[in-house]
Amino acid sequence: MKKQIIRIARFQAVLLAAAVFVAGCAQIPAETEKNPASGGEHDRSAALQCGDAALRAFQEENYELLKEVLAENLQKEFTPEAFSQSLLQLRNTLGTIRSFEYRGELKTPVLKTLVWKVCFRRTGSDSSAIEQEILFRALIAPVNGKSRVIGFGFL
Repeated sequence: MKKQIIRIARFQAVLLAAAVFVAGCAQIPAETEKNPASGGEHDRSAALQCGDAALRAFQEENYELLKEVLAENLQKEFTPEAFSQSLLQLRNTLGTIRSFEYRGELKTPVLKTLVWKVCFRRTGSDSSAIEQEILFRALIAPVNGKSRVIGFGFL
């Protein structure tokens, strides 16, 4: 039991460091594009699709799906190798993503900060199913006319 607690604590420290690292690598575009005719709804819809795609990429273990929604500079930082390492760490400590649910948007200038509740499932040492929920945050901004993930992390 102590080993599991230590393992979970270590993983959460790694996730926190990864969240800070990935979010710190993001750059807010110099010019943001706005669509006044849409009243922001189209932008929100596109942002939600980006965040959902990022989570589906982790759920389906599909880097190409993630790459489609990442801003170019983040693609360079979050390589297929980094993605594989993140998947391994997630699987070893939390299990696999069973489901995720959009929970809301945090008020931030320039970009959209969206939050999801993510449910993980893994098998315990006694063969019992263990479910755990954590938060996922995606920072999304317009890049060259399209919504793109400029930072993300499990919290």
